[in-house]
Amino acid sequence: MLDDPDIKDQFAIPYPLGTPLKIPAVNEDPGRIRNEALFAKAYGDCRKGEVTKRLKPVTWLPDRGGGTVMVTTVNGVADRLADVARSLANAARRDEHGMPVGPKGKIPYHSRRASLRGARGPDRAR
Repeated sequence: MLDDPDIKDQFAIPYPLGTPLKIPAVNEDPGRIRNEALFAKAYGDCRKGEVTKRLKPVTWLPDRGGGTVMVTTVNGVADRLADVARSLANAARRDEHGMPVGPKGKIPYHSRRASLRGARGPDRAR
């Protein structure tokens, strides 16, 4: 199966879902069986240098100690990963008071009732 797999063989061993993960059994290695023709068609032939010229640098969370990763441009993957990185960076940003800061600036605070039993809060001051 490893010497000349077809596409069906490639998906014969499922990736485990959820937790806890267990130690895989002998020869239980999802992703090890690869149909080279499928990968060459999708990403290019690495032996001919086709993969490298389709890679693009993507900045990954520089404020969190990340760096730059090289990602394929095939099917817009690099641009989509860059979008995810920007979303995560914006979700993690906070102002000097610890309040979340969104992509368009500060997220407004909205006062609301603390309980249905009439507890006082900023919106219920008497």
